[in-house]
Amino acid sequence: MKEKEQSIKDTKLNLFEDFKRFLHSQMVTIIVTVVIALACYAKHAFTLNVDIDTEELIGGGTSNVQGWLTSGRYGAYFTKWITGMMHYNPYMVGILFLLFFTVGCVLWTYLFYVVSGRKSVKNYWIFSVLYITSPLWTLIFYFSMCQVEMTVGMILVTLSLFLVYDLILEKRSLLIKGFELILSLGLLVWSMGIYQAFYSFYISGCICCYILYLCNDE
Repeated sequence: MKEKEQSIKDTKLNLFEDFKRFLHSQMVTIIVTVVIALACYAKHAFTLNVDIDTEELIGGGTSNVQGWLTSGRYGAYFTKWITGMMHYNPYMVGILFLLFFTVGCVLWTYLFYVVSGRKSVKNYWIFSVLYITSPLWTLIFYFSMCQVEMTVGMILVTLSLFLVYDLILEKRSLLIKGFELILSLGLLVWSMGIYQAFYSFYISGCICCYILYLCNDE
């Protein structure tokens, strides 16, 4: 039992140290990511514009959010509950959205960095710029009632995909691999419960990681 606990502890330390090395080696990418995210979406953290879907929440109603349960968006309902967003606060929503969106982009960059063999190249910032400025986000984030939930879902997809990569390709104990599999599936189910279109988001990430892995293997 003690050996299993030590194995889990060592894995956590290895991942933490690896992520620290990534942040140190890719500081330019991190800075560019933060700057571009602020340039494009900082207004969400400093505005009272509530868009078109938050009037009921402001008035204390929750029927719109309750409707998420009947439409299969249980993950969005659960996420809104645990983040305290059942009572709408435009500043808090904007700040959390901006934070989670930026963190999500950094995590995608870290995932690609790991899959590509941890190469210390300096062009990961190009992905960050393309990711953050994608016109698709404008359509999604216009609905401020689900901004936080959507960005949390994007982070969950990234973490789930990272765990799949880690359990397949890294040398871990069976205990760790089993834990990663269960956690990965749990995160994936949670993210799909936030927004069903995350299926295509997840599959796109799988394809990108596979291509990067093949390129690195060559």
